[in-house]
Amino acid sequence: MNVFEGKTIYPGTAIGRASISSFVKCKQTDDSQDAYTQKERYFKAKENVKNDLVSICATDFDSEVYDILKSYILILEDEEFDSLVLNIIKVEKTSAECAVKKASEHFASMLKKSGDAYIKGRVSDVYDLSDRIRETLKEISGAKEASVKTDDSVKEAVILVSEYMSVTEIIKRGKENIAGLISTKNTLHSHASIVARSLGIPAIIVSELKDIFLLSGKRILIDGFEGKIYIDPSEEIVSEKKREKEVYAHSADGITVYANVTSARDVEDAIKFGAEGIGLFRTEMFFLENDYFPTEEEQFEIYKTSAINAAGKELVLRTIDLGDDKTPAYLNLKDKELRGIKLCLSMPEIFKTQLKALLRASVFGNISIMFPMISSMDEVEEVKRFLEEVKAELKTKNIAFNEAIKLGAMIETPEAVVIADALAKEFDFFSVGSNDLTQYALGVNRLNSEEEKNYNQKDPKVLSLIKATVEAAHNAKITVGICGELASDISFMSNLKEIGFDYISVSIPVLEKIKCK
Repeated sequence: MNVFEGKTIYPGTAIGRASISSFVKCKQTDDSQDAYTQKERYFKAKENVKNDLVSICATDFDSEVYDILKSYILILEDEEFDSLVLNIIKVEKTSAECAVKKASEHFASMLKKSGDAYIKGRVSDVYDLSDRIRETLKEISGAKEASVKTDDSVKEAVILVSEYMSVTEIIKRGKENIAGLISTKNTLHSHASIVARSLGIPAIIVSELKDIFLLSGKRILIDGFEGKIYIDPSEEIVSEKKREKEVYAHSADGITVYANVTSARDVEDAIKFGAEGIGLFRTEMFFLENDYFPTEEEQFEIYKTSAINAAGKELVLRTIDLGDDKTPAYLNLKDKELRGIKLCLSMPEIFKTQLKALLRASVFGNISIMFPMISSMDEVEEVKRFLEEVKAELKTKNIAFNEAIKLGAMIETPEAVVIADALAKEFDFFSVGSNDLTQYALGVNRLNSEEEKNYNQKDPKVLSLIKATVEAAHNAKITVGICGELASDISFMSNLKEIGFDYISVSIPVLEKIKCK
């Protein structure tokens, strides 16, 4: 058994026999075929491919896949590509097949040089279309046996293995005929990767595989959760992965599952993977990625896009939780102890700028605002004062916002638990941050490796604080969720249900394990 690690495109477990996608071999033009004949063959093949794509577009795919197929049609209409193919046919006196291959390699080499991941991801599109045109050329010549093929002698479930995954092949074969996908050269941003995610096919990029043809017919297990493939896996491994899948698939039965995210793209992915909402959007990540404080407009666009991507589901945006281990250089903090809401309140203009952006975005979806590290009623009073000032400013400018927007407090310190009954009267929901609550309850620095052994989120002290928080929330008839490592502990999921949490909020990898049944 050989094991290779890679990058997961879409999670899940799949097992089957490898079927290898191969490319058409170039052949020189027969003496009887002149440049004119090759030109006519090229245009006829290209038109056939275009018509095929138009036909596929008419079937029932989501908008993202539809847009990809439309982009393929635009590539086929590229006059520069046509010009290069025709020039190669004329100058090199070669076949249309070989000219298409050389032209595609030229365009692909230019895309590979780009520093933009999205542009690089289009390399596989060029190869895919080149492959389709050359396949059609062979069909036109009545030599279909030389066209692009896959090893269909495989009778078991198929794991399709290729250098560059083909959008058109994935769509034509369909999810029901492909158990999983392995690529050696695709990117996570490629259109083929997007299609794999859209169709929910477990897929992985394994760049270490050098000669994919040696895999033909071999039994392969894809573990998209761990980002690994097993070649000729033992029965013990197969049984273990099946058990893991079953445990994850039913671990969250009976409890609402939200996701933790850091970007608008994460929101989109989380909803696709089955998240019932976004329980924690860490807005500070945008601040950490820049060397300046993001403007109101920049923030507004991110929150607006995220709200739209959430597709009507609740999107809980936490105000910036900077300080401590998350301190950008430009912040120039004088008081290194300031964190969370205390830091926000010490920077009124920056805090109010974020509140304005959040409120403006609230009309584009089901947005809630959550405040980190709340530990006193004075902080609550000040937060609400800032919020009312911002609302008044927006009203003066006739800028729309959701006046009934829900507000939440993160319960992350023992001090917050002590006043949880009072806090529950001021907020619409609580979210327990188990990581920080454990740290402060036990007096342990979780970032210090020497103290790590004493960091236990299931410690009785921590659990008693968590139970008290849930009780306070339910007494006030507000919802309460939990994020942090404890929320993602599958072995502890039944305990969280017993404690009475209304929802858990987990990282996308954990969400994928729970939801990909």
